[in-house]
Amino acid sequence: MMVAMLTYSFTKNLKYKHFIKNFNKKTKNYIHNRRIICIMKIVETWRLFFQFYFFTSGGTGMAIRGGNTT
Repeated sequence: MMVAMLTYSFTKNLKYKHFIKNFNKKTKNYIHNRRIICIMKIVETWRLFFQFYFFTSGGTGMAIRGGNTT
């Protein structure tokens, strides 16, 4: 709500309109990129964890992967 009021008060002045548009776009892109990076980090961590788990667990890891356990 505060942001909406803030941007509204700024958009009354024409010279600020362009700045606010750009600022909003940059902020959205930044937040979106941060979210993607965060998800990628989580995925990478889980991938490494599972890889480590499968290698150390030996037989069960092979069984889960579909290899033979003999």
